[in-house]
Amino acid sequence: MLRVELERSPSGIDKYLEEWRRHSLESAMREIAWLEDMIKTERKQSEHHNRQRRHPCCNCWRRKLRQLISSGR
Repeated sequence: MLRVELERSPSGIDKYLEEWRRHSLESAMREIAWLEDMIKTERKQSEHHNRQRRHPCCNCWRRKLRQLISSGR
C-alpha cells in the first residue's frame, strides 16, 4: 500500500515527506522479511523436533544396535 502511494505521490511533494515515506516503506519491508525468516526458522526447528520424536536419529539407532549386539541379545 505504501509503495503504491509513494509511486502515485505528486511531483511537487515535500522532499522530506517523500524520503520519510520511502524510509517507512523500506523499514516495513525489512521487518516483514525478518519476521518471515523467523517463522521459517521456527517451522524448520519444529519439523526437525517432530521428526526426531517419531524417528530416532541415525546415531541413536546405531548406538542402541551396538548395545544389543554387545549384550548378546
